[in-house]
Amino acid sequence: MYNIKYNDSEKGTTIYSKASIIILFIVGFLNGKPYFEMMGYSTFPQILLLIIYCIIPLIVLLTVMNILFKRKNYVLSSRYWIILAFAILIKYLLLFIQFPGSFAPGNVNFYPMLTSLISIFLIFILVENIKDLRTLRLSIWALGTGSFIATILPIAVFPEYIGLRINDINGFKISGGFWNQSVISYMSAGWLLMFLVIYEKKKIYRYIAFIMFVTLMISGIFGLSRAIFVSIVLSMFVYLVVSNNFKKYIKSIIIIIVVAGVVSFLFKDVINSFSSRIDGGIKIEEEARVDIWMDYLTNIPDYFMFGEIEGNYKKYSSSIKKFGPHSVVLNWFVQFGVIALIGFLYLMYGILKSFKSVYSHQSKELGAVVVAWFVAYISIAFINETGFDQFSIFSGIGIVLAWGNIAENSKVKIK
Repeated sequence: MYNIKYNDSEKGTTIYSKASIIILFIVGFLNGKPYFEMMGYSTFPQILLLIIYCIIPLIVLLTVMNILFKRKNYVLSSRYWIILAFAILIKYLLLFIQFPGSFAPGNVNFYPMLTSLISIFLIFILVENIKDLRTLRLSIWALGTGSFIATILPIAVFPEYIGLRINDINGFKISGGFWNQSVISYMSAGWLLMFLVIYEKKKIYRYIAFIMFVTLMISGIFGLSRAIFVSIVLSMFVYLVVSNNFKKYIKSIIIIIVVAGVVSFLFKDVINSFSSRIDGGIKIEEEARVDIWMDYLTNIPDYFMFGEIEGNYKKYSSSIKKFGPHSVVLNWFVQFGVIALIGFLYLMYGILKSFKSVYSHQSKELGAVVVAWFVAYISIAFINETGFDQFSIFSGIGIVLAWGNIAENSKVKIK
């Protein structure tokens, strides 16, 4: 679709880039982990997860060695993740000093620590190894395709749960609800797929990417989530405004009408259930999550510096069920302290810097994709648990930061 001239550094991908692309597919695919477990194939995603745990630290080590031995006076491609990494290391060091046995494999702090470190590692390897538009394109295809398969799986295998808000199925519990994995896929890869819709030269590839994008959006609504509905509306609005393209307005309106008509016809029960859910609007005083937030906010002095010092952060919830903070921002603050809160906000600032670079150096439309991804993420993550510790979310963040670097360094105008 665009006539792009590549410089010498953009003619191929390194072994590290190829490994990163494979990892992105696996990470997106692993959003379907609960569904494989429901079908009795729990071993398969467990093997893939083990591969992730083993390969990512190895790639980090090799990437660092490559930087140290082959590149003199090297400057990190992105520093936006460093404060968050520092806060994580401090917190787990404090916990290790208190409870060293809790970090043994299978014990209470082992997997949370591993998850946090792998999340930061993902950002690092992506921003250091996605260096050109070709690798960016392949990376988005990888994460998008993996996420798409994970989203299609419950639609194909468990269609009876479409339009139901349910998280306990015959004793099998899915965190966040049955369709929450689709929400994660949408947050991670949804708007990134629009890069392919705009950038791909062949129409067939653009159509495939667009179908994947629409599927990720619609599947999230199957769980009757008001948050994803707000996210879709806000991100679409921001995309249209920032792209400032009248033709795009008309096309989008037509597409929205067509998609809405098809969805209304095929999923009448979903539309009726969703309408009933939002009929009364949102009453702040009746929102359970507001009570949850107040439980945590009233205890700020206790966790301000380093987070809840013993690791039992859910003790602040007054509910019998001991809910988490129901906000990504609060999760970082409560679990890791003010340094992590600053680190997370700095990471979000990095995403906005990527938007500025893409918007200024590539095109308004691609810049609109980046800011739409950002709005889609924060509109869910700021009021929800989803988006805090999912690998595919951090993969999306890594891709966006890498994209900003490519735009800033190459300054290839895309028209």
